[in-house]
Amino acid sequence: MPVTSQAAADTTADKQRRLGRIIKWNKSKKYGYIRFRAPSGRYEKAFTHFSWSRHPYNLRRGDTVSFVHIPLRGRDRAMHVRLVSGR
Repeated sequence: MPVTSQAAADTTADKQRRLGRIIKWNKSKKYGYIRFRAPSGRYEKAFTHFSWSRHPYNLRRGDTVSFVHIPLRGRDRAMHVRLVSGR
């Protein structure tokens, strides 16, 4: 069975996943920020929106999530967000 470009992208994304915690979540607008430890050891934050998740969850402040970190135009983004555990 040939590997599709989407499957290849999914495999690459899974290798680049990071863990973080929701530090701010706007329930009505469905966006927020995830705090995570960067490779440098410093804590950073990344913006996320529920539409960037394959399986949109009702995320809340304090939830632990995994995500793919995308530095985009100088602003960190959290894409392909997955809920790991609630508070």
